[in-house]
Amino acid sequence: MTKMTVRPKPRVLCLHGGYSNSDITYFQTTGLRLYSNFECIYLDAPHIVDRCYPGLDRFSDGPFYVWADPTKPKQQQETEWDASLELIAKFCEENGPFDGVYGFSQGAAIITNFSHTKIWKERFHMTACPWKFAILGCGGASNYITISKETSIDIPSFHIFGAKDGLLPDSKLIAEYWNLSQRVTHTHGRG
Repeated sequence: MTKMTVRPKPRVLCLHGGYSNSDITYFQTTGLRLYSNFECIYLDAPHIVDRCYPGLDRFSDGPFYVWADPTKPKQQQETEWDASLELIAKFCEENGPFDGVYGFSQGAAIITNFSHTKIWKERFHMTACPWKFAILGCGGASNYITISKETSIDIPSFHIFGAKDGLLPDSKLIAEYWNLSQRVTHTHGRG
């Protein structure tokens, strides 16, 4: 009799967009059917805000979070972004590594920032990026990214663009940080 070994599902860290939370990201990852192939681990940003992105309150009672609050003064936004990078590093050290990472909107931007060697290797002294691939949905908040495009992020990435998304140009800008030879994009017809 042959003995079958059951392998655990690959683990994916999931990060929400701005003015959102892990409840919303759960709905997104369910819609993408990530749960059928991956164990999804959700992380909320460290900065609580008093409102959500319009309409999200139908799906979650909150609280809602941002990786950096664009309504705050620029220096405070930079401080919040920096604290968010710190949170991700600590979470990955305590709970990682992960096979992959998923991020939506502002979550896609912070994943892009963290995935660069200047952040995970030089700043946080990790021996490897805490994930092996990235799925980035409707990226936004590229203005927070602190890395250069001169050295691209060298892990496989899948970018989901919404043809009617008001942040489509920002999403495409975020994709430019990733190595073209390992980058795949998909544009759907919605926002």
